[in-house]
Parts: sequence; structure tokens; C-alpha cells
Amino acid sequence: MAFNETVTFTLDVVGGKLAAAQKENEFIYHEKVPDLCSLPRVKGASLVKGVGFSISDPDISGPDIFASLVPLEAHEASSLYSEEKAKILRDLGNKISGKDQELMSFLTSLHPEHLELLENMDHLPGSLVDRIASLSARPQAIQEMKETMEKLSSLFHDVQSGLKDIDEILQEEDEKEADFEKVMGKRSPSRLIVELKREFKCYQDAHAKASGSNTALHQAVQLHLENIKLLLQPLDVIQDHIPSIEISHGDHFRHPPCTHFRHAQMVMQNSEDCCGRCPDHERDLLFLQAAIIQHQLFHLFNNVRRSRFDRSSTSRIIF
Repeated sequence: MAFNETVTFTLDVVGGKLAAAQKENEFIYHEKVPDLCSLPRVKGASLVKGVGFSISDPDISGPDIFASLVPLEAHEASSLYSEEKAKILRDLGNKISGKDQELMSFLTSLHPEHLELLENMDHLPGSLVDRIASLSARPQAIQEMKETMEKLSSLFHDVQSGLKDIDEILQEEDEKEADFEKVMGKRSPSRLIVELKREFKCYQDAHAKASGSNTALHQAVQLHLENIKLLLQPLDVIQDHIPSIEISHGDHFRHPPCTHFRHAQMVMQNSEDCCGRCPDHERDLLFLQAAIIQHQLFHLFNNVRRSRFDRSSTSRIIF
């Protein structure tokens, strides 16, 4: 509706101007009115001058949002490459783990803990010294143990006698109940008697277990009584009673074994020089070489993984 009104208004204005111009020309100017097709075409005027630019210029169009896109084929190739790398790393890890387990099995078969005992055989073990000290603080330990065992035996016999009396009372009650049923007929058992019998059964089972424990305790005490008496003696007396190991290697323990890493390295560099001072150099060399092999295997695996396998190929393609 508004559009029609606008067109009508424009037509009235233009039509009025045209009619007025025609009347003025007829009465005043008397100019010839040319045909519309004979009039020259009016050329448009350029108000601005165009400036050339590139649509791929980052300063104009901004950063390319598709710059980080990688073709699907590249992703597939990168995935296959990463899988092959992971497979190689797994195979290498399995081989290193197998060799490490083989080395540990070999070292375990040598029983290094026994070698440590041989090195320290001139001294009493620390755990044994602690037990001796605790017993030395209680010189009456054996007498106290005997008194405790006597009290335990007395308590055991008292409980056994009490259980025997209760058993006799329950049997007497059963006999009375049987005589009553012969005269008066059967009746339901008394709840109190049933509960007492159940409790008595529990006490009997507990007493039987305690009897077994008591017997085992007495046997253990009789078996180790002499050893306990020995532990109450001074350390030099105990040392004399412990069997000694004699190794005919001459001056075997004159120098400490090659346990220090630097000294063991010196053994590897100059074995002849160490032989005169350390008869155990071959054993120390063996354990040192095993430690070096484990160290090298560990660093080999870490270096390979860090240098070749840490960064993925996809990140290299993208960045």
C-alpha cells in the first residue's frame, strides 16, 4: 500500500513537471522536442578509484583457518608409522626385560646373601644381639617362664576338673529326666538344659584346642630351654658356641672385599694390581659387570625411547 502511494506521488510530481515544461516550451521558447532515442547516453561518473589487493594476504583476510588441516592420507601414513615405532619399542622392551630377568636369575643362583654372611661371619647377627640384650635385661626370665608355665598348667587342670563336674551334673540330670519320662511319659526338653548343654559343648571344644596349644607350648619350651639358657650367657661365651667357617684361602679376610664402585672399577682396569690386595676380585668383578649391564640396558631403552619415540610423527607433520 505504501509502495503504491509512493509511486503515485512520484508520477504526479514528474507528470506535473513534464506538463509545465511542455506548456512553457509551446508558449515561450518554441524549441523542438527531440525524440528520446536521439538523446546521447549519459555516462556515469566514477566517485572512487579502485585499489588492487590479494585475497590471500594475511594482513587483509587474516590468518588462514585451514592452514593446520592435514590430508587424510597423511594421517593414515602417520598412524601406520607410529604403530610400527610402537611395535619396535615393545619388541626392544621385551628383549631387554628378558635379558634383565635372565641376568637376575643368574645372580640369584649365586646366593649373594650367603656371601654377605661369609663376609660378616666373625660377628654375631644384629637380630641375635638384640635378643641377647633383651634377655640380659631380664636375668630371671627362665624362672619367670617356669612359674608362668606352672600357673598355666594349674589353670588348665582346674578348668578340666570344672568341666568334668559339669559333665557329671548334666549326665545325672539326663538320668533323672529318663526316670521321669518312664513314669509320666515324654515331655519337651527344658530350654535351660538345652542351653546349658550347648554352652558346655562350646567350652569343651575351646578346652580341647587349649589343651593342644598347651602341649605344643610345653614341647617348644623343653626344646629351646637350653638355647635360652645359652642366650643368657656373655657374648664371648655365645660366640664360642656358634660354629665357625674356616676357608683355606690364606690371608682371605685381611682386606675388605671390592664393594666400593671406584675400587671395583680399578679392579676392572688393573686386575693384576688388585689381586695382590683383594682375593675376592673375581666375585666382585662379576657383580660389578652385572650391575653395569643392567645400567646400560636401562639407559639404552630410555635413550632410544627419548630420541626416537617421544615425539609423534603427526605433530611433526602439523607443526
